[in-house]
Amino acid sequence: MAVLSASLPMSALGDSVKLKLEAYQLALKGFCFEAIEGAVMDVLQGTAGIDERFCPTPPQLATICRRHQDKLATMLDKHQNRQAQLTSRGDIGPSEAARARMAAKADALVKELAATTAMDKAGVARPASTLFEQPKLSEEEFAGVLQRGLARLKREPV
Repeated sequence: MAVLSASLPMSALGDSVKLKLEAYQLALKGFCFEAIEGAVMDVLQGTAGIDERFCPTPPQLATICRRHQDKLATMLDKHQNRQAQLTSRGDIGPSEAARARMAAKADALVKELAATTAMDKAGVARPASTLFEQPKLSEEEFAGVLQRGLARLKREPV
């Protein structure tokens, strides 16, 4: 009874600080940290919807915490529903074949970079295929390269 009387706004001025702390602990029991933190920030920023001249009573603070906990639960439900939708689609991320193609291309790039680095250290000129400036192609050569590239794209989707 002493804890309850300390938690009500009409409690006597001589109430023990320890009893008041116990009342707040009981009122906030079961709320997550984020809900309590949000409620305290609302009180401190004056957006809790209570008389700003006084510290909230334990029941008032519990009500504010409940609002925050309900908001957090709604956000979590939305997130979990979205995750379930994405998972049920089964097309999250690249396919295994696409992963294998990307891995092969990455391996080829690593090998090419290692080769050009070794050539640079040895002072050997790079072949034209690794230089920024590619050799000029005739129109016929360019058309052939373009056709081969388009045919390759049709065979190997990215």
